[in-house]
Amino acid sequence: MVKVTFMPWTEIVIHEVIGYESPEALIEQRIAGVPKGIPIGPLFWINGIVFTKAVMPATADVIREQMKGIVHYQSIEYAPMEKFVNSVTTQSGIAIPIIDVSRTEALRDVVAALKARK
Repeated sequence: MVKVTFMPWTEIVIHEVIGYESPEALIEQRIAGVPKGIPIGPLFWINGIVFTKAVMPATADVIREQMKGIVHYQSIEYAPMEKFVNSVTTQSGIAIPIIDVSRTEALRDVVAALKARK
């Protein structure tokens, strides 16, 4: 039988944090300059916070860090959003899906850290 090892992340390094006062402000920034018809990736939601994350490119250095249990995010953009909804539609009619990722322990820790820095 093959040995299976679960190895959770030990550290998440966020290089830039950008907070918005509302989900609408976050979404407007997210869609700024995106041509019509181009799909917009989902936003994520945990415990009253909606956010998006930009991961670092998979360079040799980034992969080496990941093998040590360290994840690097280029940025996290977030806003308060008390209640979870499946999607939000902008004034221009663009629907952006929102995914409840509350079951993801590492991202719950990120959201707790974002709330603590206010």
